[in-house]
Amino acid sequence: MTPTHPDLVLKGLLEGKANQRYVRNMRILQEVCRELNKVSPPDFSQATIGRMTASRGGPSLNTLYSPKGKHFRDLINAWIKWAGIEKARPIKQQDGASEEAEILKRVSDPAIRSYIGLVIAERRRLRVEVNALKQLTRGTPVIDMRTQSNRPSSSGTNVSLTTDERETLESIVDPAWLAARGLREGDRGELIGNAGSQLLGRGALPGIRKLLSASSVPGSGTKTLRSNFDTASRTDGGIPA
Repeated sequence: MTPTHPDLVLKGLLEGKANQRYVRNMRILQEVCRELNKVSPPDFSQATIGRMTASRGGPSLNTLYSPKGKHFRDLINAWIKWAGIEKARPIKQQDGASEEAEILKRVSDPAIRSYIGLVIAERRRLRVEVNALKQLTRGTPVIDMRTQSNRPSSSGTNVSLTTDERETLESIVDPAWLAARGLREGDRGELIGNAGSQLLGRGALPGIRKLLSASSVPGSGTKTLRSNFDTASRTDGGIPA
């Protein structure tokens, strides 16, 4: 008996179907099977078909052989018969996928079965994400349980200075203000008095500049820091303020 040509089988499977995604997936599968039929010998293995259809935006291997993929399998079987092959070469299912399929088979209610299928798919997706995180962290992922207010700022340093505090700090890094008081900035960012003594350690003045660049001015304040440096400059022999 001559087998039915796959084109006629496809025509029957598309008859009365208005879903564009369904039609598109069936046509992608048809073209893939047509190409595979030209290979000698024809290769209608599940892995090959699933890989080729998925790469073209069509159904994946799991979709082709899911409980709802009977129309895909009918078309594949039509090509297998047309090519004179008894059956496609099966691939070994993973234990997890086999167990999931068995669970779905035991659910008689279509609505509940569909819901359980979505839950299983979500679990599979989350498992993939967790495994990816384990590879990135080289072990068990660490979940930050701190509240947002207790976490370090992601935008860098967040400092609020009063107007007077800002003016005082700006004066300290101002070469003219320093020179008027017999102070100067050392080669390594330290603050040096008129007698050569070190008033602030290495990197102090560059650090103040960074603080100023990352700060805001919400209100008013005092000039305590400036007064302290005025006193220090007098004690060190600097020019009185």
